[in-house]
Amino acid sequence: MHLIKKYSAMNLSHFSVLVKKYSVTSLFFILGIVMLIIGASSSQDATYFIASLMVLIAGFLSLLFSAGFFKSSIGKLIGYVAGLSAVICIFLSWKSVKDTSKHNELYKFSVELVKENLSVVRLAQKAYKDKFGVYAPSWDKLEEFIKTGTVPEVQAQGFVPTRKLTPEESKFIYKDNRPIDNNMTEWEAYQLSRHPNLYPEFKDFKRDTVQINFFDKQFNNATYLQRRKKLNFGEFNPDSLRYVPYTGAREKFKMQTIDSIMIGTDKVSVLEVKGKLPFAEVHGSKKREEISFGSLTLPDLSGSWE
Repeated sequence: MHLIKKYSAMNLSHFSVLVKKYSVTSLFFILGIVMLIIGASSSQDATYFIASLMVLIAGFLSLLFSAGFFKSSIGKLIGYVAGLSAVICIFLSWKSVKDTSKHNELYKFSVELVKENLSVVRLAQKAYKDKFGVYAPSWDKLEEFIKTGTVPEVQAQGFVPTRKLTPEESKFIYKDNRPIDNNMTEWEAYQLSRHPNLYPEFKDFKRDTVQINFFDKQFNNATYLQRRKKLNFGEFNPDSLRYVPYTGAREKFKMQTIDSIMIGTDKVSVLEVKGKLPFAEVHGSKKREEISFGSLTLPDLSGSWE
C-alpha cells in the first residue's frame, strides 16, 4: 500500500511537470491553428495568414524545444525570432483590418456625398432649362445661376371654396351653359377673383407669380440645412459642385450639353454629367467606379445610382 501511494505521488508529480513544461507552448501552437481556421473561414488578408503561420511555427518550435530537440541557445533564438515575427505580423494584420474598416466607411460616405452633389447639379440644370429653354453649357454658367438666378413661385392668399360653381358663375367664366358636376377648381376661383366687384367673396383670393432667388429657395431653407447637417455634408458651396470630392479640386466632373437633337419629330435638349468616385470600393485597389446622370442621346436625366 505504501508503494502504491508513493508510485501515485510520483506519477502526479511527473504529470505536473509535463503540464508546466508543455501547457504554454501547446496553447501557442493551438492558437496558431485556430487563427488559420478563422482566417480561412472569414477571408482574411495575406498579412493575417502570415501572422497565423508565424504563431503556429513559434508554438511548434517551442514544443520541440521543450521536448529537447534543440539546444537551449538555438531553440531560444528560433523561438524569439518566430515569436517576434508573429507579434509584428499580428500588429500589421490589426492595422490592415483597421485601415480597411476606415476605408470602407470613407468610401460609403464619399458615395453619398457624390450622389448628393450630382443631384444638386441635376436640380439646378432642370431649373436653368425651365427658365432658358436649354441646359447650362458650362460650370461657370450653372454656378452663376445657382447663386444669382431666379425662379418663379406662386404666392397664394385665400382658399378655394369647397362648393360647386353657381350657374351664374359658370356662365360668367365659360360663356356657356355646361353642366356643373364637380367642386370649384383653383383656376375657376382665380377667374372670379379678377372681378371682385361682381364677386366680393373672392376679393381676398390671390395667386401671384413672383420671381425668387433660386439659392434661397432650394439651399437656404431650414429643411435643407438641417438635412446637410444631419448627413455631415458640411456647408453647401456651389463652387465645389464641379469637383470630385476628396480629390483636392484636382478632378472635375465632365459636363456635356447639346442644345437640340431630334428625338422622333421633336427637338430636345440633352445633358450628361459623369466622373469617377474618389475611392475604389476595395481597399488597396485602384479601380474606381464611374458615376453619372443624363444622356447625350435621350432626354433622360436618370442617375446611374438609381
